[in-house]
Amino acid sequence: MLLLTYLFFLSAPVVELYCFDDDYIELWYQIPISSVLSKAEQETLRLGDSVFVSFKYQFDIYDVSNNDSAYIEGTKGAYIIAEQEDKTLVDYISASLYAGDFHYSFSINNNEYDTSFIDTFKILPDTITLWSSDIVFGRKTDRDDVLFHNFPLIPVVHSTFSDQDTLLVYLELYGLVPDSLYYQVEYQVIDSLEHTVFAKSVQRLKYDYSQVDTVDILLADFIEGTYCYRITVQDPASGGSFSSTKKFHIEYLYDEASLMPFYRDIQYLVSIGDYESFSRLSQFEKRGYLKKFWSKNDYWLFERRLLEADDEFSTHTLQGRDSERGKYYIRNGPPDKIEDKPMTSWGRPFEIWCYYTRGYRVVFCDKMSSGNPEVVKIFRPGDDIGDEQWLYDIAPGTYSIETKTQLEEELEEE
Repeated sequence: MLLLTYLFFLSAPVVELYCFDDDYIELWYQIPISSVLSKAEQETLRLGDSVFVSFKYQFDIYDVSNNDSAYIEGTKGAYIIAEQEDKTLVDYISASLYAGDFHYSFSINNNEYDTSFIDTFKILPDTITLWSSDIVFGRKTDRDDVLFHNFPLIPVVHSTFSDQDTLLVYLELYGLVPDSLYYQVEYQVIDSLEHTVFAKSVQRLKYDYSQVDTVDILLADFIEGTYCYRITVQDPASGGSFSSTKKFHIEYLYDEASLMPFYRDIQYLVSIGDYESFSRLSQFEKRGYLKKFWSKNDYWLFERRLLEADDEFSTHTLQGRDSERGKYYIRNGPPDKIEDKPMTSWGRPFEIWCYYTRGYRVVFCDKMSSGNPEVVKIFRPGDDIGDEQWLYDIAPGTYSIETKTQLEEELEEE
């Protein structure tokens, strides 16, 4: 079976060896199509024609304990069309062995490409009460001609996914005892800080001595990084149990929102302390933080308010979004009405922003004479003007009972 699948953050071949029951193994490999094409063949694809690409492979196996060795070799090929230029070739080689420790090498070459891969693997003896195949990561497929052990799955050999993927985990269980109806299974995903970010525990109905166990995990709420998938299985009938783990990676796909001009300008929406904490994050951590932040906040509303704040409150020395009124506008939206109170003999000019539908008013005053009025008081239903500092901010040096009376009259007009 030779598959053509999407290239995802892959510039070199990757290899994964899976062990199954009865000492059966499969070596899966994934090759970037671009690496096995000549310049002439790439030009042919650009012109819209198809090309046939072929390569030789060799799979060498070496038994560490008795120096025994074997190899499998052959030639693979496939037709490539222009639309497949940015994809990969995926295929596997199978073999039957025996329990033991092995070294292996795998090589692929044609006129344009020559590479090899070296690793080790172990086949356990059949003395365990309950055991499993290796964990296989993949994606579901609707193609009738593509099956992985009769299951609609395409293995993701490189174990790298995007945050828009659904991770499909495939495992074959062996040694189930049919004296009970169920076995217990727990699925977990653990991040690089050892935090459990996904957990699910279920009972699965038994069908036979061996069967397939699968689980789907949505990755939309995961941030970029390396994770460990863990499965723990218990069979009440035999008392057998095992746990198996495997790492995978998440990398963000092209995110249109992240290219928006104010995507990172969250300082207008969070507290000073929260923004300072954000600023101390690594670039990797910031990307994850921003992804979650904008999933809960309306970017387009924010952008509109920010631009409106620039139009309304900018001066020759200060951009509107950075003014105190601009910041308040961005976070809280436009008021239902703004009342300008000009300078009088008893105090500075000020503004009253009336949010009638929310039931409060906000008083802005340029108490520092800097050209940047700031909030000096927020009035809510039942509040009294009182004898507070904000009164002196508006009427410095002249505050008196008469001033308070005048302010009460101004506010009562609203």
